Amino acid sequence: MRRTPASAPLTRLAVCTLLLSLLLVGALPTRANAQGLRAALPTPSTSTQLTSALTTPALFEDFEDADAAYTPSTPEFSDGGTDFFTRTDGSNISSAYVVTGFNGASYFAAQDIDGEGAALPVSLVFSGIDIAGLTDLTFSARFAEDDDGSNEDWDEPDYVRVFASIDGGAFVQVFGIENNGNTFNSAPFVDTNLDGTGNGAEITSAFAEFSAAISGAGSTLDLRIEFNLDSGDEDIAIDDVTVTGIMGDGD
Repeated sequence: MRRTPASAPLTRLAVCTLLLSLLLVGALPTRANAQGLRAALPTPSTSTQLTSALTTPALFEDFEDADAAYTPSTPEFSDGGTDFFTRTDGSNISSAYVVTGFNGASYFAAQDIDGEGAALPVSLVFSGIDIAGLTDLTFSARFAEDDDGSNEDWDEPDYVRVFASIDGGAFVQVFGIENNGNTFNSAPFVDTNLDGTGNGAEITSAFAEFSAAISGAGSTLDLRIEFNLDSGDEDIAIDDVTVTGIMGDGD
């Protein structure tokens, strides 16, 4: 797990001081060769320069160690088989559970969560994320789901949903994964319009990144990932939970 605080952009005064220092030591080009130097250097677009300079991570959770940025609503657990809600490297859950393409050695996985007595839904909560000075907030994460090779088993009540709250306000849903509206046995799909029915990209056994905008700005953000998966082969795996924003105005 890593949290990255926002950093202030370089000030105009610092830039002017740097340029004056270079001029005094002769490191800046003369008028005679400046034109040739400018022609030789690539010139990225203004939007590219600003985006790369100002996009700032506020949260990054990779599930690689026990120094977690989240609090589970119920203690993490695994029966060593097909009932689990836990950070895992695959050694503490069924060897038949297979997902590919995760980063590092570990990820978070959940399946048949109430099989060991947990009351659904359960959640991971990331509290007090520092978003001061950030705009255009974005949630992203990598998701996968084990395919048993015969059929997919997400039923209509099954879901994974992501909610955000700024400065203690109401939690608002920003992302969701649902079944396709069938009563039983659908693959999981991204819910693009957050109406409770999966209608977007299918979640497969290969990890893929998905993102969603978080409306608003403020000082702190709370993020809640909510799970409602109550049977075998109703599962999800998550990696690299991230929140980013745009810092200031670039001055």
